[in-house]
Amino acid sequence: MKSYATKSSLLSDNDYIHGLKSLDNRVTHQFFYKECYFLLNEIKYSLYNGKVGYDELVNELYLELNAGNWKRLDSFSGVNDCHLKTWLSVVSWHFFYKKKMVLMEKDSEEELISSCKNTYNTELNIEIAIDVKRVMSLMKNERYADILRLMIIEGYSPEEVARKWNKTVDNIYNIKHRAIKEFLSIYNGNIRMYNRIKMN
Repeated sequence: MKSYATKSSLLSDNDYIHGLKSLDNRVTHQFFYKECYFLLNEIKYSLYNGKVGYDELVNELYLELNAGNWKRLDSFSGVNDCHLKTWLSVVSWHFFYKKKMVLMEKDSEEELISSCKNTYNTELNIEIAIDVKRVMSLMKNERYADILRLMIIEGYSPEEVARKWNKTVDNIYNIKHRAIKEFLSIYNGNIRMYNRIKMN
């Protein structure tokens, strides 16, 4: 496969576009890890407080540009002397702002799963298990508590819960995401209240 990155480290917008579309590894790496480094690093810390990895941002942005046979990338026209990096900056901030809740929920979900799966090993983990049950009992929507119990604690798959509840898998994922948001809202509220009591 021909690599445009071997000619010169200074590539034009057309070089990058052609390299991305032809799946040139060197051009792709240079584009995302050199040309876009400051942009994505700024998004990582300004938008996600450093909680989302740089590689994950690269993967998400690559998939967005690549979707529909590079339909998103093809929307770049370069009119009025607009450069690819300038265009991508606007696209990236808009895209990652919309993705923010999904990515943060994903990280929070992993933390929640880890807390639940490692219970009863130590006194601290027993306290965590008690906290999880207490928070679930405070959730206003019983279905949210049920889906967390089934999928995270008891280990049911989305497909199994979908059959059990006679819903689509997409609906189950949506309910699960809303449940995690409510759980974390209650859990974090309890922690802040505990810290205020502890300080007084």
